Amino acid sequence: MSGTTPPAQARAQGPQPDGLSLPALRALAAAAVIIPLLFFGFGAWQSYRQHLREAEATVGRATDVLAEHALRVFELQELLISRVDDRVHGMSWDDIAASEELHRWLLQLDQNLPIVDVIWLIDSRGQGRNSSRYFPAPDTSRVGDRDYFQALKDRPSGTYIGEPRPGRSTPGLFFNVARRRTAEAGFDGLIVTSLDPAYFAGALKSLSFSPEDSFSIIRDDGTALARGPQPLSKPTRLTAESGLMQAIRRGANTPYRQVAQLDGVERLYANKKLPGYPVYVSYGRSLQAVLAGWYKDLLLYAGLALAVAGSLSGITFLAIRQTRQQLATQARLRESEARLHALFQEAPVGLLLTRVNPDGSMAFEEMNPALVGITGLSREQVIGRSPRDAFPGAMGATIEKHYRECLTSRQPVEYEVEGEGPAGPYIRHAVVRPILDEAGRVTKLLGTSMDVTQAREMEEQLRRAQKMEALAALVSGVAHDFNNLLTIMMGNLDLARRAKEDRKPRLIENAIQAIDQARRLTGQLLAFGRRQTLKPEVIEIPSLMAATHDMLAQSLRGDIAIELDLAEDLWSVQADGSQLQVALINLAANARDAMPKGGSFHVSAQNLVLRDGGLTEAVAISVSDTGAGIPREVLARVFEPFFTTKEVGKGSGLGLAQVYGFAQQSGGSVDIRSEPGRGTTVTLYLPRAARPADNPLPSAREQQQDSVQRKLRVLLVEDNPPVAEVGRMLLTEAEHDVRVCGSVAEALAVLESQGFDLVCSDLVMPGGQNGLDLARTMRERWPHVPVLLMSGYSDAAGAAVEEGFLLLTKPYEPQAFLAKVDEAVSGKLPSDTVIQLIQPRR
Repeated sequence: MSGTTPPAQARAQGPQPDGLSLPALRALAAAAVIIPLLFFGFGAWQSYRQHLREAEATVGRATDVLAEHALRVFELQELLISRVDDRVHGMSWDDIAASEELHRWLLQLDQNLPIVDVIWLIDSRGQGRNSSRYFPAPDTSRVGDRDYFQALKDRPSGTYIGEPRPGRSTPGLFFNVARRRTAEAGFDGLIVTSLDPAYFAGALKSLSFSPEDSFSIIRDDGTALARGPQPLSKPTRLTAESGLMQAIRRGANTPYRQVAQLDGVERLYANKKLPGYPVYVSYGRSLQAVLAGWYKDLLLYAGLALAVAGSLSGITFLAIRQTRQQLATQARLRESEARLHALFQEAPVGLLLTRVNPDGSMAFEEMNPALVGITGLSREQVIGRSPRDAFPGAMGATIEKHYRECLTSRQPVEYEVEGEGPAGPYIRHAVVRPILDEAGRVTKLLGTSMDVTQAREMEEQLRRAQKMEALAALVSGVAHDFNNLLTIMMGNLDLARRAKEDRKPRLIENAIQAIDQARRLTGQLLAFGRRQTLKPEVIEIPSLMAATHDMLAQSLRGDIAIELDLAEDLWSVQADGSQLQVALINLAANARDAMPKGGSFHVSAQNLVLRDGGLTEAVAISVSDTGAGIPREVLARVFEPFFTTKEVGKGSGLGLAQVYGFAQQSGGSVDIRSEPGRGTTVTLYLPRAARPADNPLPSAREQQQDSVQRKLRVLLVEDNPPVAEVGRMLLTEAEHDVRVCGSVAEALAVLESQGFDLVCSDLVMPGGQNGLDLARTMRERWPHVPVLLMSGYSDAAGAAVEEGFLLLTKPYEPQAFLAKVDEAVSGKLPSDTVIQLIQPRR
């Protein structure tokens, strides 16, 4: 208390007097009476105002809830009438009266809406023709005398809310919501929904805080539509002198006190008009119930006043003790503030205190010296500003975003932010925490940040080291396998150069087999890197599995049973069929090695709808074995190229890498699950094809029979002279005329002056234009000349296939090359046709 003497001053002043003078005692006696009375009066007045304010707030909220509920009810009737209007659009009244199906439809609507008593279709004569309750409609259902019929018959006044009237065939009061039936011209009857006022009394009973509270729904002419918690028992209309009607006339929008006309109870009322309807809702809080709480407070204040007056003898002691406690509290507060100040100012971490304004805006209140030194921004540049204004560029936007997230979620938010300060670039790991007041509102945000620049640099160095380690493993694996294959090639070819004629075919065949293994190895590497040129087609899984069954059996052993479980009505998939077969064979080979004592190899397929950022339809092909399984520490690395747990010479480590690359490049995914001792399951998820599978392609024999057997003029575009020489010799051996060009520019110059039956071009070419550019130019300027593109690897290979150009993958066998040449020209030209050169457009 401000009037007491601090202990230090009291000690300095010496001992206090033992007694008080007579004037002091008289003053104390008067204070013992006056102060409690003043306290009692002030407290009683404040309590009275507080109870009234709380009651006004309660009445306002209850009125809003009542208005919202009533509005939803009337809007629901509008929607219901519109649905009925749409349903009977174009039907004559005789059709409506005769339609039992319409009656059942109305009945279903009625049963789904407890608030609706009955739905009627009334013709222009006021005769009910169909309803949700009766079929056929009785002749007694005439409403020509009802207020809503008279009001809507004369003019199209929108939706009309009728006054409550007793039902003709059912007890109780009902009021109707009616609207004209849509007609091209004139009055063509009504659509009416009948509502039970008792519904509101039951549904909104929970709004009443005491038995004497009440709520009403009233038309603007004073007609009561519903009342609660006691339901409306008879038609009632308020007089113009009633408090509610007077409040409506004067446009009162604040609570007011009034004695109710209906039951004579004094209440605190609030009114609200329903937007779009001539209807008001009113909620009344019993004044007696409001004052009951105030009476309790009066008793409490009276008891307190008596206690204060009776405890005058202890006032001095209590005052001194309270003063001492206040001084001690102030000392502790100052000490706490000093500790907080030291912590905030001397903390090595960055600290930032932010004020949250009532409108949701934010402004920094405090910034510690550590953060000033880190950012290079002065306190004047930050204090009083929002994050976006205080910090430059993307940093401010990042801080603003995460502060907003913390403010919305009311939970700590962690993030990282990058910037540049006096010491150079930095990365800070920041945490912003909400500070809530007693009401649970976020009033401040405390941001802390620590420097993680070195940690992130070390992590980046570790990632680079891991990447280099993986690359080293990949390079060493490729070098090892290719050195082995090159040894086979060089050894056999060297032996063939010196061998007798009868041994040469065998040695050459050995070299060719090594070359074929090298070709498969590069294909697997491209598949893992998702750079392989796939030929997607629409595949029927059952047909592919039937064609692959024998190959799977050859990849397994006789003691391994093959089990197929393909769901019915499997979707077609979009993928490269041959690569899918290779993936299945690789999985079969792995399963075989995992089951040295035999077992079962199970293949299943089913349709799935995946949810990963959206809905994706896919077919899941699961391949399971009953082998030894894979340990957890190994499972995470099985898709790495050249990673294998098999003995040297028994596996390249590229089988699962091919499966992974094929799935990714096909737009799908793959996962693997394994349990040591129980087996492994690999699941391929391939996207569903957008169209059914095409008819089967003709066989190779049929294609060969349809091929064009004649001498061709071929333009071969290849920048590698040895490769060009091989192609030229193969074409010459097939009795074709060949012209070789080393660049796209040279080829275009030759095409300007000479005609050709076929252009064969490598994809990767020097000079700024590649083979795909040449093919596009050919399609535009010489569309009748077929083009065959060739590539060992190129980013443009996929684009070439998508644009419909024929593609041959290197390395290729001579027979495959000649077959592609034949495929390029077959079916395009009759054997006796000569293509005339089309002059380029100028």
